[in-house]
Amino acid sequence: GTISPSTLPLPPPSPSPSPPLPPAGLTPAASMATDAGSDKNGKGLVLVTNKMCPFAQRAWFCFEESGLPYTLRECQIYPKPKWLLELNPSGKVPVLIDEVENIVTPESENIVDAIAARAGPHLQGGSNTDLVARWRKLVGQELLPVGQDAKLSGKRGIVALNATLSRLEKMIEGPFVLGEQLSVADISAAPMLQRLFEEDMVPKDFAKLHGWWAAISERPAFQKTKLEPGEYW
Repeated sequence: GTISPSTLPLPPPSPSPSPPLPPAGLTPAASMATDAGSDKNGKGLVLVTNKMCPFAQRAWFCFEESGLPYTLRECQIYPKPKWLLELNPSGKVPVLIDEVENIVTPESENIVDAIAARAGPHLQGGSNTDLVARWRKLVGQELLPVGQDAKLSGKRGIVALNATLSRLEKMIEGPFVLGEQLSVADISAAPMLQRLFEEDMVPKDFAKLHGWWAAISERPAFQKTKLEPGEYW
């Protein structure tokens, strides 16, 4: 959605009794966040996140791979702050704020696409749009629910999970989904599959998936976004 400058909600003031003045040209939302960028060219791009959330991790990972300067704004989820609800009435993270264009983008997949579009063609998957779309749909609409069910229901859920993992296995060219080049397909799936791999829920028979996970795990951008097992949702 798009909001006007007059209605752009900002995070609450810093609890520090004597907060430093914000850098010239930055609004409070950007100046109170952690600067994850490198120079003034990232002015205005703010990622509102919570590091425990896999959907927020997905967007953060994409920013790190993109090479774009940005600002990371950590947000508590419970209780939801008023300014977050004004940005995104669902109260969910991540949220991408473009303070220059006054555009607010919710939903992690939309944010991944917005970042990839800014970064250039190298993350977008080139002409493989159909495969990328099918992979992302399979991760979002099938892997997530069957993965949750497998954790709760045991053997019955494991059968359904393995069926979905088998479909993903067949789509991987290796080492990444599209071959040598990392794309939004890999970025979208990484936090979700991370939780399954770390709980030893991906059978060794799925050699391409294990090779994919090894390649993802080696990337410094992913390592930066990765919490220790048990510290995330």
